[in-house]
Amino acid sequence: MQKPTVFIFHGFGGKQADSWLSWLEKKLLADGYDVIYPDFPQPHMPELAAWDDVLLTHKDKLRGSIIVTHSLGGIFALHVIQKYKVPIKQLICVALPKNYIEGKMLAGLWQKINDAGKASLKRFIEQNFDWRTIHIYSPSTYLLYSDNDTAIPFEETVPFYQKHLPDASIQTLHDKGHFNYKNGVHELPEILTLIAQNEPKVGNRHRLFGIIKSTSMAFKTSRRMRSKGSRSSFDARKMFTLSKFMKWGFFAFLALLLVVPALFLWYSRDLPTPGTLVTSKYSDATRIYDKKGTLLYSVFEDENRTYVTLNKIPKKLQQATIAVEDENFYENNGFSPTGIIRAARDSLFERRISGGGSTITQQLVKNVLLSNEQSLPRKIKELILAIQVDQRYSKDEVLEMYLNNIPYGGTAVGVEAASEQYFGKKAKDLNLSDSAFLAGLPQSPSLYTPFNGEKRYLGRSKDVLRQMQENGYVTKNEADKAYKDLEKYSFEQKDVASIKAPHFVMYVRDVLARQFGEQMVTTGGLQVTTSLDYDIQQESEKIVKEEIGKLEKFKVSNGAAVVSDPKTGEILAMVGSSDYFDRENDGNFNVAVSETRQPGSSLKPIAYAAALEKGYTASTMLMDVRTDFPGGAGQPAYSPVNYDGAYRGPVQIRYALGNSLNIPAVKTLAMVGLGTVMQKGYDMGIENWEPTAQNKANAGLSLVLGGRETSLLDEVTAYGVFANKGVRQDPVTVLKVTDNKGKVLYEKKKTEGKKVLSEEIAFIISHILLDNSARTAAFGARSALNIAGKQVSVKTGTTDEKRDNWTIGYTPSYVVGVWVGNNDNSPMNNAIASGVTGASPIWNDIMTYVLKGKSDEQPQVPSNVVSLQVDAFAGGLPHAGQPTRSEYFVKGTEPTAESPIYKEKDGQQYVILKEEDPVSGDGENRWQKAIDAWIQTNHKDNKLYNPPDELKNGKTEESSDPTPTSEVTVIPTVAP
Repeated sequence: MQKPTVFIFHGFGGKQADSWLSWLEKKLLADGYDVIYPDFPQPHMPELAAWDDVLLTHKDKLRGSIIVTHSLGGIFALHVIQKYKVPIKQLICVALPKNYIEGKMLAGLWQKINDAGKASLKRFIEQNFDWRTIHIYSPSTYLLYSDNDTAIPFEETVPFYQKHLPDASIQTLHDKGHFNYKNGVHELPEILTLIAQNEPKVGNRHRLFGIIKSTSMAFKTSRRMRSKGSRSSFDARKMFTLSKFMKWGFFAFLALLLVVPALFLWYSRDLPTPGTLVTSKYSDATRIYDKKGTLLYSVFEDENRTYVTLNKIPKKLQQATIAVEDENFYENNGFSPTGIIRAARDSLFERRISGGGSTITQQLVKNVLLSNEQSLPRKIKELILAIQVDQRYSKDEVLEMYLNNIPYGGTAVGVEAASEQYFGKKAKDLNLSDSAFLAGLPQSPSLYTPFNGEKRYLGRSKDVLRQMQENGYVTKNEADKAYKDLEKYSFEQKDVASIKAPHFVMYVRDVLARQFGEQMVTTGGLQVTTSLDYDIQQESEKIVKEEIGKLEKFKVSNGAAVVSDPKTGEILAMVGSSDYFDRENDGNFNVAVSETRQPGSSLKPIAYAAALEKGYTASTMLMDVRTDFPGGAGQPAYSPVNYDGAYRGPVQIRYALGNSLNIPAVKTLAMVGLGTVMQKGYDMGIENWEPTAQNKANAGLSLVLGGRETSLLDEVTAYGVFANKGVRQDPVTVLKVTDNKGKVLYEKKKTEGKKVLSEEIAFIISHILLDNSARTAAFGARSALNIAGKQVSVKTGTTDEKRDNWTIGYTPSYVVGVWVGNNDNSPMNNAIASGVTGASPIWNDIMTYVLKGKSDEQPQVPSNVVSLQVDAFAGGLPHAGQPTRSEYFVKGTEPTAESPIYKEKDGQQYVILKEEDPVSGDGENRWQKAIDAWIQTNHKDNKLYNPPDELKNGKTEESSDPTPTSEVTVIPTVAP
């Protein structure tokens, strides 16, 4: 049997500090495992994304792998699993103290891993992973939980083999016989189980976190260690301690004999009778509304439920359900002792009740007879009823009722409805692959649904088949064949014809499931008011579908759109594809929230905003000439070109941004600094621009031309900052949630947002983007970027080979973002032209609709912004005889003199164009070299551009404009 791939993640100190992991790597390689032990940078908080790029190369091997982590590496392991959404065989975390999990030093990282930002690691895993497939082996001196929020002292997290066996190591433990062999070959889970079992017990001040999977082999080892200890001499103090322990144990036992029956009698009052199990409780539907009260979706509006007897349910589906939900179903008494203990522990120490770990009988009771309340009394009632049900009904009767009462997603309750919904057949006709799929759904139907385009169900089904194999229900060949059959299956959604705003609703449903739990969403009767404006949504869906239909000749098959209110972050419309029900083109995949699309030039305004913060102005002049930039270590020079292949020479930032010129944008990025620009974008909402060392190395100077993937939703968030005077409001979808009795469970409170950009710079960028004259050279005077009678700021973006085409525009009240392309990332026709075809016409139609009947809303000029007449050519104060134009400046950055490019000698006027190269690694000024070449090509015989050597080679006069600082090198002495 092929062994799984093993990933090893080192801890805070790096590979050398975790020498035992290096030993483990060598041993596993010798035992025939495929081991991947990346040499990550030390996992400091700001370098999280550095792990992503390394692991991305091994993404295919993550599925079904075993991950071994040490110390802080455990956090990154969870991040990887969550980000790539691939099931793994096993996760083994060693030495992970609570202060690493919940401490302030990881607050930002924790926010990324779990939106709530306050939930414990255990809750995060429970909500996202199957406890049966992910085991956290927790040595008592490693994975400790502190009873308070103080950091655990370092000495208490020292590994056992260092603290208790000072001269020992993993190898020493091995030599002493603490590891068992199977036919001379180590089994990885056994090795690490033994590491866990060889730890000493701890006192009441700490409590273990996770699951320690006991095995007979581990028990023998512990017994062997005890026998070795028995050879020591008699110790009276130990005897006295043991005596005290036995005394308190006796009193505790007596208390249990009295308290437990009393609790059972107390909570037995007014319990429903087990006989009511035959009726359905699905009378209260969870309903999702838009902000005006329009019903978008009712989870159980039309309950699809047909009761079938157990003899009409395939044996393989029964076995699959038992294997993955309750493998001891036919042996237990209706309840799980470990689950009860865990619930009691969580109630006492964490003031919450954990989910998961329930038997099939307990789940049946919870679904049909009780509420989804997470409390100790409800758990006790569940236990009482489970015992009663187990005594009253046979195991086959319980299984039959369970399979007919469990929700399988959408409107399907029970296996018969689920079989019809997903496969279009009766339950009796289900095969092994069908059964594995259905058995995996009840844990989290919204997560494993086949209708969101993410195919997480494949990993879940693979886990079900693996459990069936381990329990002897199927052979490996049968499991492999069933999985391959399921991979080929194409699901057709049949139950959502009446759903409104399907992409948005499914997005909200997932948000609700993460916040309240899948069961609560499915059966809790939640009444959900969302941010959506269905009038805008309906019109947006219509526009996207119609316009994508017109683009067939341009090889465009899909489009997406998002409309938001920048003042609140509320999502007013979300169109994830041109047709949600287009099964052949993965229409149910939500492109609007996918973080895999390249933005092209659409995010250039962020780079220019960072430049204005450094003291540059909208009249700063840059040279748009063919220029070579460093391509990175061992890489050829990077030589970007403009969209039309032309170069315009001297150009001011207003026109460089308005016409989306590439070379000035790359120069701006180089002058301001890659890290500065990435940080600004990250602050504004572009999650994939987190300025880690790895991200910066991967993006380089191509960042402003689309060097890092993003999502349409992130772009809309970032542009909302410009629209909202520099204040970021994160996306909001859910405004209010009540239960079926009207009790408010959640209500979105108004927030002030986070100031991430000055109001003055937000205004200047917005004014450039609404200035039609500033973009006329590239887009023409009558492009689709103009909204009749309205002042609207807008930016486009197109990637190389026309794989993605974007348009994002805004007013102070609305942000509209549009993407068009193909889900498979295939190129569109080269005839796609921003401002004429592609995303722009869709954007124009949607923006025209949302602004219809509303007064023109221009961005307000801040009090700290001044307007000034400047030289239209060079950007300084007016120069004699030169045309002028008006420009906005943040006070203190406006020019106070003419541009220093103007020189005179012997009555002859000259223009001296000079730039320094801030990214040259060898002292060669490639920027100036490119300028000189441009002059030779375009103005060889023009005296104006060819001054005498003493002027050309002399230093230019200092500009009176502010001289910003650069994190790369000294700011070039370009003309302002």
